[in-house]
Order: sequence, then structure tokens, then C-alpha cells
Amino acid sequence: MYFTRAFQSHEEMLRGRESGRWEDSDEWWEFGRPQNLEKFEIPKIIFAHLSSEATFMLDEVGTWYYKTAYSVLLSNDYIPLTDQLSCQLNSKVLDFYFKHITTVKAGGYYEYRSQYIEKLPCVIESSSGGFDTLRGKVREITDNIDLESKTERFPEAYLGDFDGDLGYIDYEWQTRRYPVNSGVEEIDDGRFAVTAGRSDEITDPLMDRGDREERKLRARYVHAAVDGRNMKKREEQTIPIPRTRDGVEELIEELETDRQTVEETSIEELEAEIDQTVYDLFDLTDEEREVIEEYLEVF
Repeated sequence: MYFTRAFQSHEEMLRGRESGRWEDSDEWWEFGRPQNLEKFEIPKIIFAHLSSEATFMLDEVGTWYYKTAYSVLLSNDYIPLTDQLSCQLNSKVLDFYFKHITTVKAGGYYEYRSQYIEKLPCVIESSSGGFDTLRGKVREITDNIDLESKTERFPEAYLGDFDGDLGYIDYEWQTRRYPVNSGVEEIDDGRFAVTAGRSDEITDPLMDRGDREERKLRARYVHAAVDGRNMKKREEQTIPIPRTRDGVEELIEELETDRQTVEETSIEELEAEIDQTVYDLFDLTDEEREVIEEYLEVF
């Protein structure tokens, strides 16, 4: 029910896309450019046209659709190696090689186009266990990124498995906030509000339920739902909140567990392990590795 309500709240905007092309359509929710969608619906590696360094993103199952990025589309024989090849494309080894063959743009950016990407050499066989290491590390990275994204979309991203009753807090933002920097304040009689600056104060009967500790817990929930969001002036936000204390505690505890997992996972360390594994795949000497490291510190 919540997801239907949240999606339909964007109907007017979606109908107004592309000079009103979808205004009278019964399928106003469809992707704006429906051509060749099957090419998006496979595992792929996504990258930007211009970048200062390798930023290849793994789409493991084919769920990303876009218009301004590019993809590495592997042939059927190599699709099972999507994880390992994404690691190699992001590695210091291939970034070093790429920066010697591509076009340099103003501002220290490099042009990532197929005519250069196609020249990048990748290892496609390994008997040393290196591929298993790469697969494991890239899954750790993507899982952590997905988990961090989930925490930033609280509570919507946590409602899929929640089967309790929900209420809804509707709030209209009085000031443009990019991002919302909010706090929890006790206002009177053991009641709590979520405030941002001088003009925005969120209160609601759904936040005033129970004893003082429950009201404080509910305010923490609302704080987690708004803090860090980008909100326009007069933009309305609907916050789904469990009607029971147990429901609020359940979602808050899940959020805090996920945040702790994200905090304890070092993507930099995982990427460093990937780099070392790729060095081994290409059988590079210590001297060659040092040349790459020193070059990439400058370029």
C-alpha cells in the first residue's frame, strides 16, 4: 500500500516528461526511452564518458537503465566473468594502461570511449584462485554500497518485509535544504520534535504516542527518515511510521545494525586487495608495481 501511494505521488511529474509525451498515456510510469531495453537487462559494467579515473560500476543482474552513461556488454561466453572483469577494469593496472592510450581532456579528465576500452587487455583464465578472490571482494564492495544506499532510503527501503500497520506523517518543508541537517528536540510535556534550522519543525500525533521513551524513539525514527535528504521549499514529504512501539523498534534496530556494518567495512582496503590480486594475475614485478603506483599518484 505504501509503495503504491509513494509512486502515485510522482504521477504528475512523470506525465510531464518530454514535453508532455506521457500526459494522456495509461503507461505514464514507463521508461522514457524504450528502445533496446533487452540490452539493459543483462549483467553489465557501467561507466561514465568522462572521468579522472576508472569508475566502472558492476550491474550484477541487469537492473540499471540509463541514457547518459555507457556500458561494457560482454558476449555470452564472458558474461560469467563480469565480476572479475569489472575488478580488472577498475584496477590500477588497467587504469595505468588506459591513461596512456586515451584522450586527455581539460581539468584532468580522460575520455572513456569504446575505441579505447576495447584495447584494454583482461585476463580471462586463472588457476591460482585469483578469480575467486576477485569475485568475493567485488561482492563485498557491492553489498556494502547497496547496504549504505538502503540506510539512506530509510524507512522506505525497510518496509518490504515489514508486515505491521503503518501510519503516515505528512510534512511540507518550509525552507530548501540540501541536505536536511536536523536534530531531535524535547519541546514540552515529554513531547519531541524533529527540527531543521529555525523554520522547520516536524510534530505529529503519531510521534506523541506512548510514554516519554517511546515518544523519543519515534522522534529518532522521523529524524532518520529526513536527515540527509535533499528537500525543496514547499516540497511535501510523507513518512510512513509503524503504529506500534515494537514496529518502530524493529525498523530502528535494523537500520542501526546496517549502519554499523557499513561503518566497519573498508572499501579502500577491499580495493587494495583487488589491486594486489590483479597485479598477481598479470605477473607484474615489484618494480613494475611501483612504477604504476607512482604514476597514478600524479595522473
